[in-house]
Amino acid sequence: MDKFLKILKKLQNLTQKHFTDKPYLLPLSISLLVLIIGLLIFRDYGMPWDEGYCINRGALNLKYALFGDMTLLNFKGRYHGPFLEMVFHVIYRFLGAEDIRMILYVRHLLLFALFCASAYFIYQITFKITQKKNTSLLSMFIYILSPRIFAEAFYNSKDIGFMIFLVFGIASLFYAIDSTPQKQRLNLIIVGILSGIVMSIRIQGALLIGFTYIFIIIQFLRKDQNKIKIFINGLTYTIVWMLCMYTVTPLLWGHPINNTIDMFNTMKSYPWYGNMLYLNHLYKSTDLPWHYLPMWIFATTPILYSIGVIFGSISLTVTSIRKDLKKIFADNSFIKKLIVILWLFMPPILILAMKVVIYDGWRHMYFIYPAFAIISAIGLATIYRNIQKKLAVESRKVSSIIMKASLFISFILTISFILTISFMVINHPFENVYFNPIFSYNMQENAKKNFELDYWGLSYYQALQYIVEHDNSDEIRIIGTNPPMINNFNMIDFNNRQRLINETDVHNADYFIGMYRAMENEEYDLGRIPHEEFYSIKVGNAKIIVIYKLDNDQYNDRIKQGK
Repeated sequence: MDKFLKILKKLQNLTQKHFTDKPYLLPLSISLLVLIIGLLIFRDYGMPWDEGYCINRGALNLKYALFGDMTLLNFKGRYHGPFLEMVFHVIYRFLGAEDIRMILYVRHLLLFALFCASAYFIYQITFKITQKKNTSLLSMFIYILSPRIFAEAFYNSKDIGFMIFLVFGIASLFYAIDSTPQKQRLNLIIVGILSGIVMSIRIQGALLIGFTYIFIIIQFLRKDQNKIKIFINGLTYTIVWMLCMYTVTPLLWGHPINNTIDMFNTMKSYPWYGNMLYLNHLYKSTDLPWHYLPMWIFATTPILYSIGVIFGSISLTVTSIRKDLKKIFADNSFIKKLIVILWLFMPPILILAMKVVIYDGWRHMYFIYPAFAIISAIGLATIYRNIQKKLAVESRKVSSIIMKASLFISFILTISFILTISFMVINHPFENVYFNPIFSYNMQENAKKNFELDYWGLSYYQALQYIVEHDNSDEIRIIGTNPPMINNFNMIDFNNRQRLINETDVHNADYFIGMYRAMENEEYDLGRIPHEEFYSIKVGNAKIIVIYKLDNDQYNDRIKQGK
């Protein structure tokens, strides 16, 4: 034990020696390391349910903006934010990516690169709140090592894309809060640009605008501030975010006021009416119980992270209210703590109060996860420091006890991260089907019967790949239960893709692929057609997709014989 403690101490001193003078270097190095990992695995992920729809949205917005093509005006998803999709479209056209498979690869890599950049800013946001490097690094690890967030950072440009740019916006706001009066207007212009972008991506970007106005109002209430300068700063910010949102949202160009109102009314509760499996029951997406959202967040997040959020929320609240009102308004740290608390708790409360339609787990609320990671890190660091203080008071062998207590807490954190990373490695590329140990120790009984698993349909890619590798037929007729199967034809290499035929009649198909979405986890009824399981993919002991090889020749012979 003593030797291990000495090694730990040497590593700590070595880290401090190299990174004290350049505090940005370690988080930047971690972000780059994660990006390198992404470069090795980005080809492994399939094409999710609506990625083709996202690609189309970017193309239609650009055609409308550049050539006046009116097709966008009749497009069902015209109110979904176009900014990121237009940027992606320009880049893969610039790179000459024409085949859909190559386009998807470019998209996945670009989105993940943005995610890695946002991880660096998670460190910066946390450091501006706590002024503690270890806590800031911990928040970065919690942000990256969420299996679902990590996986979806390759392909979920709607929810993860919004989350990423909200992180950029909050980070820029924190820089503005800490900036000198001379630089504040410039920083608020940057916040304004990012506010317009996040509003373009999703209407919930109003969160960043609200936080910025909270800061401006608190500044205005301070006695020692120049009221005229603050008013001009606020007016400048307002003009910038409005102009930016208008510029990057082509749909607003024709009728900005009416289309903004329509966009807000549509996107505050996007209409989708489907069945959702939840707690072994099928619910309509418009009639989910109030606990659907908190249960999904808890079930799909490592347990230690949730424990950290509880203590972190208490810690931030207590440290904020200890000061009297005058000191609170004079302290920038209070503003930053208030913002991160509101970031985490206000959106879910509003969702529940307004009965907004949510579905597919909590993906529509991923944008609160950065705040979750920050507060969780603060909570776990608070537990660590409190144990240290208690042991220091109660023991004469202060340094030895503190070191051993620190080692124990570090050990718990390390075990949690190792378990999370192990799941991600073992089940790659299906990290999106992560459930914490309470639900995953028997996935078949505790997760599959209560929650949707691969609702994105990503596993169709691996299922199709298995078929083309094990069937040499010139034509392979396949029938599936959901649209993602057709999407994932695009992920197969061009030559093998030509062999695949989307069959609509099960009596003419060679294979049936089912992904269990909203199926209440029952096996598929293929009627009287003889079939056998050809292949299945499991996470834990639960199948997330299954392939049946169909024997329609035998079925037709039976029909002819009157059997």
